[in-house]
Amino acid sequence: MTKIIAIANQKGGVGKTATTMNLGTALTLQGKRVLLIDSDPQANLTNYLGNDSKVDLNSLTEGLDAIIEKKTFDFKNLIKTKELRTSTETTTIDYIVSNKYLSGVELALSQVIGGEMVFSRLLRQLPVREYDFVLIDTKPSLGRLLINVLIASDSVIIPVDSKNSSLEGYQELKTTINEIADNLGQDITIEGLLQTMVTHTNNSKAVTEILKTFNVPVFQTTIPLLNEAESSYRMKQSVFSIKNGKLAGCYEKLAEELIEGRNDHE
Repeated sequence: MTKIIAIANQKGGVGKTATTMNLGTALTLQGKRVLLIDSDPQANLTNYLGNDSKVDLNSLTEGLDAIIEKKTFDFKNLIKTKELRTSTETTTIDYIVSNKYLSGVELALSQVIGGEMVFSRLLRQLPVREYDFVLIDTKPSLGRLLINVLIASDSVIIPVDSKNSSLEGYQELKTTINEIADNLGQDITIEGLLQTMVTHTNNSKAVTEILKTFNVPVFQTTIPLLNEAESSYRMKQSVFSIKNGKLAGCYEKLAEELIEGRNDHE
């Protein structure tokens, strides 16, 4: 059964894109079929995957626009395939790109009846059920696009780093999720809070303790702050391509937690 998961926090710089890319790669290496979707107009995931979205006419922008305008469109052309290298093997992952023009589509979402369901309608045009996991990288602010993605998702993973702003972003996102449930009757499960960019500082330790006080699941796996993440972004490959790296093992454990449902509810 396909699980559609949004990677979200209403504050930026918390590791959403890195989580989407590297968790997706880890799941693929564990034998799961994965589709990555970039729903952020900044297109960071698209760039991470090595795609030049500026010249790509089969992006999420065109797909959503076709749904809104009821235009004929070959939706299967949205899905592209990336060859992923690791230190020992090669695999592939499917993905859908974004671009800066997605911001214009977001404006259109507020002007159509049922605008909050457009992303869900797009997914119904895609072979989503062929995948075990669909991971959606989201924009770091509230808007029609984020609400669309949340409504289309079964659950959400919320990356939280050691800054207070990311905790505020979680609280804001939780409020949004509750409002979607209250106003639209759509229940969205919080898959878990994921602590990212962890260091040995007191601030990181304080965030760890704060997360335990929230009445939501918290992943046992944490993601340390290492240069590997930035290096892999520059190489347009996941952290699994870095020989003797440490982050790959973290995302491997995170994937195992997600598959087995072993996040901590305490």
